Amino acid sequence: MQVLLLSSSAVGKLKLSFRCQNREVRRSDNPYYVSGCSSFPAGGRTTLLLSRFHSTPLHLNVRPGNGGSCWQLIEFLQGGIAVVSKRFEKRIPFSKMESLPSLSALIMPLTHAGLIVITLMFVWALTYIMDWLHKLDSSTSLGGGTVSYMEDPTSLEKIPLPSVFDPPEKYISLIMPAYNEQDRLRNNLDDTLRYLQERASKDRSFTYEIIIVDDGSKDSTVRVAFEYVKKYKIDTVRVIKQGKNHGKGAAVRKGMLCSRGQLLLMLDADGATKIEDTGKLESEINFAVDKSFSSKRQEVPVQLSDVTVVAFGSRAHLEAEALAKRKWYRNVLMKGFHFCVLLVAGPGIRDTQCGFKMFTRSAARQLFTNMRLNRWCFDVELVYLCKRLAIPILEVAVTWTEIPGSKISVLSIIHMLFELVLIRMGYGFRVWKIHRKVAQD
Repeated sequence: MQVLLLSSSAVGKLKLSFRCQNREVRRSDNPYYVSGCSSFPAGGRTTLLLSRFHSTPLHLNVRPGNGGSCWQLIEFLQGGIAVVSKRFEKRIPFSKMESLPSLSALIMPLTHAGLIVITLMFVWALTYIMDWLHKLDSSTSLGGGTVSYMEDPTSLEKIPLPSVFDPPEKYISLIMPAYNEQDRLRNNLDDTLRYLQERASKDRSFTYEIIIVDDGSKDSTVRVAFEYVKKYKIDTVRVIKQGKNHGKGAAVRKGMLCSRGQLLLMLDADGATKIEDTGKLESEINFAVDKSFSSKRQEVPVQLSDVTVVAFGSRAHLEAEALAKRKWYRNVLMKGFHFCVLLVAGPGIRDTQCGFKMFTRSAARQLFTNMRLNRWCFDVELVYLCKRLAIPILEVAVTWTEIPGSKISVLSIIHMLFELVLIRMGYGFRVWKIHRKVAQD
């Protein structure tokens, strides 16, 4: 086999490069003129290598008995490869050469080795993820954590925490996770307590409690919360200290599993959602309970705490205004995140991340005993669990105002995407099992 190396530049210049008597000869004075061309030996196959990134070799067959000439080469190139002049100065015979390996032949072993390395790295990372999934699964308990008591700042007495599996003692429990919220907590508690006291003064059956779950704050959040415990007594305002930062999801789960209300409301400590919208979620749940009672035609009224239903506050009606105010890159990140949520949790809920959600006591038992995620994407996991447990979700529009001091960053969104992967892997690989019987009991 003879090898003729052709070099073609990006602008269409053509160079003829070959070896002659153990030395390389190059002629390219005229980009459209080829000199130093040679006749090919009769018979066999001549390989033409275009050196523009060493693409796949082109083969030119030579008939036995007739020596190939540069005319054949030109005719071959005119077929769409290149157009060169038919003028030649001379013919220079060149010696036989061994076939040169192409770049693809050189890269092939490296490609195989790279695929093996990438596969090994993927398996190695997968083992860590699976270990993490098992760790999250084993850390979830009915108590919602290792803390089993709360402190009374007036008497310094340690009071055992109640359980969501006990009979309800209040009409509504408000669970407020807090992490470094000393600047925003006070105003929110004042507004919330004012609203609750007004309702209690009009309806004596309206009893309530506020549970502040401190998630390892490094500022004076606990001190501010204890001020309200001293003022309104521990039966009305309670503080649970997590000890160290576990995440918003862990704080919400702890508060839910230690609540005493028939209805359990989760609300953010910043007060972004108006507390008056509690009545909207409450009305939707009561309507669903009445509808469930009438459909089953039961003689004994259904208890509010025994019906499994959830009401999610939604900011979807404010999306157009929010898009106009936010930075473009934040809009891109949020749109991408919403698409990923759609892939994980499915359609049906337009806003999963609003921090204003209400649960009946029965629904909270089933959901928060199965919830594994501790940080940002626990809301998406709740939606996923509601669909798996056939718990209806009511989406209610609420009034929402952006409060300065948000803790959401680009790294937070990346972590949220990772948690979405954990949801799919945890439940998809059956590492996280849904305990239906325990939840119902």
